[in-house]
Amino acid sequence: MDLQLRDTVAMVVGATGGIGSAVAEAFAAEGGQLALVGRDQTKLAKLAGDLGRYDVNRATMTCDLLDEAQPEVCVRQAEERFGRVDILAVCAGNARRGGLADVTDADFESTLQVKLMGPVRLVRAVLPGMRERRFGRIVLIGGLNGRNPTGQAVVGGAVNAGMANFARQIAKATAADGITVNVVDPHHTRTARWEQRLDELQRRHGISRGDAHTRAAAHLPIGRPVEPREIADLVLFLSSPRTGAINGAIIPVDGGSTDGLY
Repeated sequence: MDLQLRDTVAMVVGATGGIGSAVAEAFAAEGGQLALVGRDQTKLAKLAGDLGRYDVNRATMTCDLLDEAQPEVCVRQAEERFGRVDILAVCAGNARRGGLADVTDADFESTLQVKLMGPVRLVRAVLPGMRERRFGRIVLIGGLNGRNPTGQAVVGGAVNAGMANFARQIAKATAADGITVNVVDPHHTRTARWEQRLDELQRRHGISRGDAHTRAAAHLPIGRPVEPREIADLVLFLSSPRTGAINGAIIPVDGGSTDGLY
């Protein structure tokens, strides 16, 4: 299937993370132009260099979502560099894991800024151009804990639920403008956070790395963590001009971990 993404301009926020870098590479492989956004210019430069093998236009932009002014500045930089932003994919995240007794007000505030207010400000900045062109795709990376409360993800769960509601609000408000807004909910994914989980199991139980992986994966229906590219593939599909009727969706990529029917 031709996703019709060649020469589209995709702004990938959180591009140097495990999921974000997979999303950026997937767009590059489809021939998309890339605005790579993150906090660390050194990591961004490395990613841009790695993507050089795809011979696509790309630019790097630093942005700290904790600073309320930076998201709009970053969008304007992307528009100046490429002339427009067709696709906004927000992959940034920073939620501290734990129950209520394990987290602080500062943990809530930090995640609120990165995972909710950051997307709010980015979406607010890209919408005028998308409305003018009568086309836009917005994909937000949430988390399964937003719909499946466990008691041990109180920060991420609360903020991801808010993000999902925000996405549906904007999806309804912009549908007539040719814009779609969707959320992808990963579960355990093979990123740095998965490796940290294995570290924790090794320390807690005094077991080998292989045994830690087996123990962690045993709770997952598919017997393994999700690969970042599996998430990126869905992000690309939702970003395609061919998916105009998929709007306001909150789609798990979790290997079957979701509880309940919805």
